[in-house]
Amino acid sequence: MAPIPRWRFLVYLVLIASLTYALVVAASHQSARHAFQGRGVQSEQGSLQGEGAQREPSSASLLSAQKTTAPSDVDEDDALLELNSLSNDDAGPPSEEKRAAMTPTPAVTPASAAQSDDGMIYGARDDARSIFSGAQQPEPGLFGDGFIGGARSNSGGMGGGAGDPMQPDPTAPPNDSGDGWVSGQARGYTMIYGLQPQARAVVEANVNALLSARIREPYIGVLIDGTFTQDFDYLKSVVARLSDERNLTLVLYLTNGPTQRLGNPQQVAAPFLGIPPAAFRARIIFETDLRTQFSALAAQARDIFQYSRQQNAANQHFVSVMLEDTLDVDAYRSMRQLAAQQLDDLAGFIRSTCVGCGNPRDRVDDRLAADTAGDPREEHSLDRFNELRRGDGFALDGVGFQYPGEVSPKGISSDRLKQLVADGYAKGLRFFGLWRHNWQGAELSSKDNQHPSLRNYVPSTPEQEAFEIEILRQGLIPEPTDDDEQDSQVIMR
Repeated sequence: MAPIPRWRFLVYLVLIASLTYALVVAASHQSARHAFQGRGVQSEQGSLQGEGAQREPSSASLLSAQKTTAPSDVDEDDALLELNSLSNDDAGPPSEEKRAAMTPTPAVTPASAAQSDDGMIYGARDDARSIFSGAQQPEPGLFGDGFIGGARSNSGGMGGGAGDPMQPDPTAPPNDSGDGWVSGQARGYTMIYGLQPQARAVVEANVNALLSARIREPYIGVLIDGTFTQDFDYLKSVVARLSDERNLTLVLYLTNGPTQRLGNPQQVAAPFLGIPPAAFRARIIFETDLRTQFSALAAQARDIFQYSRQQNAANQHFVSVMLEDTLDVDAYRSMRQLAAQQLDDLAGFIRSTCVGCGNPRDRVDDRLAADTAGDPREEHSLDRFNELRRGDGFALDGVGFQYPGEVSPKGISSDRLKQLVADGYAKGLRFFGLWRHNWQGAELSSKDNQHPSLRNYVPSTPEQEAFEIEILRQGLIPEPTDDDEQDSQVIMR
């Protein structure tokens, strides 16, 4: 027989060695698995006998046992699969319920009482604004501001970065390029008239402008006491539309300060309007009937806020106990406490101040009228705009504005409006609200205005609406488009 060539002999040896190694490894795997399972069964039986209870071994204990008992030569892919099967109970895309749980918690969740960098505690400012800061404060609202540099972040958290008004140039030309989303500050309309059926065309024009502007954080403020009726179903339809792909800032005014001061000459069917402000300040603290009426208004606000939260958990909610109030600190705190009992954690508080308002016998000392008890402040007066701070709000209610080329004795000029919007953004205001006299049917002086059901509410024309969209978008931060995101990923690679 011819001798086997050396090269072929070497090949045979390699093949035999490979097969032998494969058999040894397979046997080791099988032995290790049997040993692991046997130990697990014995351990579990011993635990059951010792404790007399039925208990499933936890994922953590199985993981620990596997790490200590599995041989070092176990196939890494098999081990990884087994670990994943133990630790990931629901691998794959999260369910709707899981996604809801992972959605950034809205700012109404309880927060630590530690003071943040901007001096805000629970959404209430911790500063010398309250002249009674040393006295006992009302129960703080559980409302973190969820702002980035005065603007709400889409994550609902606190922090710095692109949303900081010091980063973009607030005097830059308006971002009116058209389709892109913008964010950085809540903007919209102080639609006091929002529930009045005769004002429906105005409200629809306001909503259409907000939707067309593609602002990520729209804002609306609505009076709900009945002065402009109480069509809450319609309000909910507005809230639903403004919550789609957007984080709405919703402010509800529970009572009407201006009409109360005027003695209700229009005989509007709303509570408290026939009570002089000075008498109301005293009676709301002690009189059961008045306090019950006010609590009922807060309960109506609660229903609206609950609906809003169902539409989008990231929506921001604020309640003002009185529109342009003439309250002293004691009356404000009393009303705030009553509202808080109804609202729980659904909304934060903002005080709509009206410093210097009212007849001399009804006026409150300016220091008391400006005291917000630590809450953010909302102003409608141009003279007090400079007093506002980060987290406060401003609305043109009672002031109004003019469109470019418009000649009117009422309202600030379009150029002044642009500068005011820029200044409000630089201040880090929480929201900026547009308002015009003819939107509210307030074409005459306040004392001569007709009953809300008889007024002439004038909606914006398409040309006027285009200017409003420009203002609403002015200086806000463009969000990256899908193309921009893809380009950035290419650059990173």
